[in-house]
Amino acid sequence: MLYVQDPDACEFDPQFEFGSESVVVELGAGTGAAGLALAAAHPHARVVLTDLPEVCPLLQDNARGYAGVEVRPLS
Repeated sequence: MLYVQDPDACEFDPQFEFGSESVVVELGAGTGAAGLALAAAHPHARVVLTDLPEVCPLLQDNARGYAGVEVRPLS
């Protein structure tokens, strides 16, 4: 199961809202499930999935079709 907490359920100071300028970076994304779920729920956010270079081809395959999702290798 995957749980992503709705930002509206949290109190941020200053206030936080997902918008076209929001950037989310998932470090060590693995298959990218959490970041892709976030991208699906917030299509205007930019999501960057990162992992070791040998995992990036899997991430690229999984991210195909998601607008605003990038895959970057970690060193």
